[in-house]
Amino acid sequence: MSLGVVLEKRRLRAELKARRATLAPGDRARASNQACAALMASALWRQAERVALFHAMPDEVSTRSLLESAWRDGRRVALPVTPPLGSPLVFRWVEPTTPLKRARYGALEPEPSAARARLDALQLVVVPGLGFDERGARLGAGGGYYDRTLSRTGPGVMLAFSCQRLDRVPEEAHDRRVVAVATELGWMWSSPGAPPPPGPVKRP
Repeated sequence: MSLGVVLEKRRLRAELKARRATLAPGDRARASNQACAALMASALWRQAERVALFHAMPDEVSTRSLLESAWRDGRRVALPVTPPLGSPLVFRWVEPTTPLKRARYGALEPEPSAARARLDALQLVVVPGLGFDERGARLGAGGGYYDRTLSRTGPGVMLAFSCQRLDRVPEEAHDRRVVAVATELGWMWSSPGAPPPPGPVKRP
């Protein structure tokens, strides 16, 4: 692990949180709807029958329309449960009436009574994050949960605001890229010619 990369990631996280915080509530709502519409228009979404989503935090792209669309169309939906640090995420199948609880980081998660979803059963994983670049490199909150998860699931797509785009996200060997990013400006496939970090990277 490079100390320089760790410090640069820390600096970028603070910068990106500040960028996202400048969005007015109305602009955030409109951009959320547009980003979700871009995702739902994609072939990855249309072809997936089992999807992993997340309940967004207040400063993230709202996933409400994705959840409602998935249930309306008969897709199976799984939500993440945060495990101990160092482990992949656990996903549980949810319906509109599944009880949820407020987790340690403030997100809504399924209760333990919800059936557990196998990671290899998830055909599409929609992920949050703080930053991204054109290669599909993603900067998360720092726990590494999605990095450990994406090596064991179907393709990952990041949902973000366009203000979260960076020229280049610093990467380490354990980082996993997403195959595409959906923002209010539309759908962006990660650049197929970009060199990946060491280790397996999923491609469309």
